[in-house]
Amino acid sequence: MNTPPRMPTLYIPHGAGPCFFMDWNPADAWDKTAAYLRSIASSLPTRPQAIVLVTAHWLGAQPCMSSAARPGMLFDYYGFPPHTYELSYPAPGAPALAGRVSGLLAGAGFDPVQDSERGYDHGSFIPLLLAFPDADIPVLQLSLLRSLDAAEHLRMGRALRPLRDEGVLIIGSGMSYHNMRGYGDPRSGPAAAEFDRWLSETVALPTREYDPAAPIDLSGVPGVTPAQQARAENLIAITLDRLPRYADPAVAEAAGFRSIGDGFTGHEHYINWDYISDEHILNPDFPESLVYETGPGGSKTLVSAMFMTNAGASLDEVPELGGALTQWHVHDDLCFTDDPENPRVAGVTSVGGTCRPPLQKFAPTPMIHVWITKHPCGPFAALEGVAAGQVQEGEEHLCDTLHGGH
Repeated sequence: MNTPPRMPTLYIPHGAGPCFFMDWNPADAWDKTAAYLRSIASSLPTRPQAIVLVTAHWLGAQPCMSSAARPGMLFDYYGFPPHTYELSYPAPGAPALAGRVSGLLAGAGFDPVQDSERGYDHGSFIPLLLAFPDADIPVLQLSLLRSLDAAEHLRMGRALRPLRDEGVLIIGSGMSYHNMRGYGDPRSGPAAAEFDRWLSETVALPTREYDPAAPIDLSGVPGVTPAQQARAENLIAITLDRLPRYADPAVAEAAGFRSIGDGFTGHEHYINWDYISDEHILNPDFPESLVYETGPGGSKTLVSAMFMTNAGASLDEVPELGGALTQWHVHDDLCFTDDPENPRVAGVTSVGGTCRPPLQKFAPTPMIHVWITKHPCGPFAALEGVAAGQVQEGEEHLCDTLHGGH
């Protein structure tokens, strides 16, 4: 059996409404974009067996996907010429692929939703009419998350990565700058140009994968000062030197660390409760918590330190570390057993909520990971899902892909 060549992933512009199918002034306003879309099929290593199209015009609390065998049309644009509401894209749906995508996303901790009623929205059918006009390749539409959390979308992407080796073309459809109210307004030009400049420079940055076995280089993140970079690199270097003494959980226990019983999540935290109330913060000789990755047969591999401030401090009070390289978080939703010697995680409540007695919730305490193994979101990444905790209001969970390792 021949293995299909690996498919690329694409981020494509879908234009403005049905822009490619109506008259404009100037007449060539969308010609370059249309030419790019028409060139996609010939640029691929082979004909796709199916397409997963992530549309910017569908948001869900969890990943939602179309699962109809014959999706209809969803004309989700308004005020355009009547003939643009007669467009048709009769490509078959991909219900079997919906099952495969659901399984991949569920395995990554999401709760995916299959929607058998959803038709092709204009984020899908408009660009596909140009890229694949024969409409003979099965298409699965996939939503964005309503949270628009960048780290969560990167996690979705990692979960779907195996599809590339199964003949599936993954496309993100949207626009990098989409202020239609400003279209044609000269006042919008400078803002659009500045954003385009920033985006081009950012995506062109060379990656500097964080490899604990190599010299540490956290350069390249916009806005990070030399002092911030040096502090972050220094903390990693000392942590890499000191932390391996606790590679054996028995050694950690002898030093006063106790498991909080969360190994079922894939990562088990051992906390030294005495260290949380001492005078040491961001000190690799006194790490408040150790993080072990759990594996088959009860195996545990030390992967990270988790440094914590004093109990009860707020995210506004954390020490300056690495600027945009680093991000602190808290856990304001975990319920622990009422055990003064060795409290363990025994439930989850809402953020700001209370725990059902006899369980207790501790005062949210800022914490930050330092990974001694490679991590896709860089050396200071939080865990995922419930274990990711909560970050400062107005922020998204950090995912430093520039220094992410695999």
